[in-house]
Amino acid sequence: MGIVILGLSAWAVQYYKYEDDQGAIHYLENPSQAPEKYRDRVRPVEGQISEEVNPNETLPGRWWRLTRRWVEDTLDRLRYPRPSLKFPPARLAGLIWFTMKETRLIYTLIGEAVALVLLGVALVIARQYPTRQERRRYGYSLCLAYLVLLVTTGLFLIRPQLKNFCAQADLNAEMVLSAGNLSEAQEGRMIRFRQSVQTWARRIP
Repeated sequence: MGIVILGLSAWAVQYYKYEDDQGAIHYLENPSQAPEKYRDRVRPVEGQISEEVNPNETLPGRWWRLTRRWVEDTLDRLRYPRPSLKFPPARLAGLIWFTMKETRLIYTLIGEAVALVLLGVALVIARQYPTRQERRRYGYSLCLAYLVLLVTTGLFLIRPQLKNFCAQADLNAEMVLSAGNLSEAQEGRMIRFRQSVQTWARRIP
């Protein structure tokens, strides 16, 4: 049992954070990495970021775990500032507005709202079209309209936002690297993150 606990503890990493004079939050692996003037502001991050290897893990589960770890490594640990009212409005463009927990909550609420809408549509169809043939014909029409809406939304809304996100992420990564205040490990992760962003930007049609 002790070996298992020690093995899991080896995967856990404690991170620290401090807030600078501009209101930006910086994350550290060691309190000594903070500038001298901010040493008294360093506080440990609540909880620990840990990872446990599961030998029975499925491929989708592994993909989600690695994706989540990649996002957390690049956005939460590498000193990406959260928006602050102390920033000029021009600096608010393209910053990360929500944490991972808040983003998951927003997606959950949106998914529940969509499920309620679909349930309402199904009830209306069942009431207005009593025969199976009428319901099937109306269902095909809804599916076709949904596909057209999905393609239109992807081309005119999602695609530009993805390109803008990749461009802004690449710019933010360049700014962080040019600051020169990262450790060697953090700089390596940031370089890999920037290369991944550039690769995905080229894949967007």
